[in-house]
Amino acid sequence: PDGKNLASGSADDKVVLYDLEENSPKATINTESKGVLSLSYSPDGKFIASGGSNNSVKIWDPQDGKKIAEINDCKSAVNALVFSPDVQYLFAASNDGKIYVFNMETKQLTKSFVAHDKGATALSFCDKGNILVSGGRDGNIKLWDLSALKIGKKKFAAATGEPKLVCSALTLKEDNSNGIIDANE
Repeated sequence: PDGKNLASGSADDKVVLYDLEENSPKATINTESKGVLSLSYSPDGKFIASGGSNNSVKIWDPQDGKKIAEINDCKSAVNALVFSPDVQYLFAASNDGKIYVFNMETKQLTKSFVAHDKGATALSFCDKGNILVSGGRDGNIKLWDLSALKIGKKKFAAATGEPKLVCSALTLKEDNSNGIIDANE
């Protein structure tokens, strides 16, 4: 996040942390994940999350490579990870088509929801963290309005009930030579 550090993951279960100013690796982590499929640096630089074929999400300290937490709530391989801009939540896209939402304070699963008919493979935030974008093997790109989750400085109150997610689907057409994206509601 600061342009001075880099993390890479590989099929041999290793995450290597690099110091770009020194142009050298500063730590190597053995994740025991049956292959590292996904990595994400938190926007504040305090965490690295890794996901693998063993269905787990692990959270690491990027300074020394020590494991902070291991979360085993995903039911399938973890293909993509992204932290919310305020680092309150970590989102994981899984081969089962679900997106899992973890609270970073408690390191516990907050909610999961089906996002794609086939595996969910990509995640990103836009609109200052109010919109989560997901991509999947079903060929859809979906925009999730997370304002009901109150991601940011305000957290939702338990008394208000379970937050609802609103989704708009974007589908890339096979003959997409003109670059047009079809938006469905």
